[in-house]
Amino acid sequence: WIKPKDLFTIHIEETGKNYSASVLRVGAEADPVSQTVKIVGAPVGEPAELMPGMSGVATFALPEGSAQPQPAPVSPQSQRAN
Repeated sequence: WIKPKDLFTIHIEETGKNYSASVLRVGAEADPVSQTVKIVGAPVGEPAELMPGMSGVATFALPEGSAQPQPAPVSPQSQRAN
């Protein structure tokens, strides 16, 4: 149900702040063991305090009637969206 351009929130541990982010692309298939899928996203805008290597938790809003979401640990990459 997650698609490119969907918005989500990421809480960055190093800054203690929440940032809006956008999905850039979603992996082609889920890992059968961990039942996870790779999602690549980028912050909306260019928050100056974000740096490569920071980590945090991404939170996605589920479609109505879906199960409660589980936080997903993330590690932002050094690349930024253009």
